[in-house]
Amino acid sequence: MTDQALVKKIQEGDTAAMNRMVETYQDMIFRTCYGFVRNEEDANDLSQEVFIKAYRSINKFRGDSKLSSWLYRIAVNLSLNHIRDTNKRNIFQRIGEMFKQDDDNPSGNYDPEAGESSSPESSMSREEQTAAMNQALEKLPEKQRTAFTLHKYDELSYEEIAEIMHTSISSVESLMHRAKKNLQATLLTFYQKNIQ
Repeated sequence: MTDQALVKKIQEGDTAAMNRMVETYQDMIFRTCYGFVRNEEDANDLSQEVFIKAYRSINKFRGDSKLSSWLYRIAVNLSLNHIRDTNKRNIFQRIGEMFKQDDDNPSGNYDPEAGESSSPESSMSREEQTAAMNQALEKLPEKQRTAFTLHKYDELSYEEIAEIMHTSISSVESLMHRAKKNLQATLLTFYQKNIQ
């Protein structure tokens, strides 16, 4: 069944079609929410909210983008609202390691199993590193944080992120570049203060 056919049935009140949409996209939505909040219970709650909001807003879906992109946007917006409301930013615990991985790993995919580096931050406690990452991401503009998260945790391409964020691929590239530069600058300042 195509997205358009599925949406039409949901708009007509077909509960089986709604159930099919949930079954098709629930794992994707959970991963997206979890990527932002890094808490399984919160991600489950947010996933349910995404589908409730999607159901209530289904008549607004005009098919200008893929159904998955529309659901991604809802998930991202609800997750960002959750972060703002609860001040939870645990997702960003290992950004410093990501930057090293970008240099060592041309694919750009984050490898959480990679070994620890011998850089100054590796001598800091995990709590100190977490605090540094949280502070760095709190300072990022929302669009930079969204692009960074979708790319690093959902492993979405720049094309997919551009569609979700209603922007161009070049804008996503620029957001990613600025996000990395801003995070590196903030983290460097933090580490310099803490290793003196």
